[in-house]
Amino acid sequence: MTRFIVLVFFVLVANSLSSQCVLQDTGFPAEANNFKVADLAGPNGQTFVACQSGPITSISIKMDATNIYNGLMNLWITDGIVLDYHLLPVYQVWNVTAPITGVQTINLNVLYDVVAGNTYTFGISADGVGSPVIDGNIPNLYPAGGAIINSGAGGSIRTDANCTFSVTIGSSAIPTLSQWGLMICGILLLILGVLGVRRMSWTQQSGKWEVYSIKK
Repeated sequence: MTRFIVLVFFVLVANSLSSQCVLQDTGFPAEANNFKVADLAGPNGQTFVACQSGPITSISIKMDATNIYNGLMNLWITDGIVLDYHLLPVYQVWNVTAPITGVQTINLNVLYDVVAGNTYTFGISADGVGSPVIDGNIPNLYPAGGAIINSGAGGSIRTDANCTFSVTIGSSAIPTLSQWGLMICGILLLILGVLGVRRMSWTQQSGKWEVYSIKK
């Protein structure tokens, strides 16, 4: 009976739990990478649609084999499609570590909350001298968004192309019970308490208090 009550309680809260989701272009990270985005005239980035509500925990991009930059970089994140996001405060400074080619993952120090179905923009740029090169694709392997080229220098969005990227969104759900769930949970706990209770009874034959279980 106890196992059954625990199982029912788990079912009541399980629906409120959700796991992380990962959105990315369909070939990430092994793909043609025939579209190169160089940080020459301004930051470059990508628009995307949140796959669930919750905080962004990390963003990954793939640096091209021709990349020669190794050092600090700026990361921007903002709501909506923003071509001049570079005018906003830098969200985080991160370091491109060896190898300077391949996938680079930015673990956010401060998580960025998003809402399922809404569009957002992220972008990166060198925080010093250099021109980091990001891999991308034509045709666009992520049709829900597009690459943003040269923010701040006549920036534009390329709906026919995408940066090679991945965004991980964690769960914001907190296990809770509805009013009906609380009522059912209370009843189950009451049953569990009744099944396990022991009480004292005065017996005339022995003239003393005896402990017995209601299971008898």
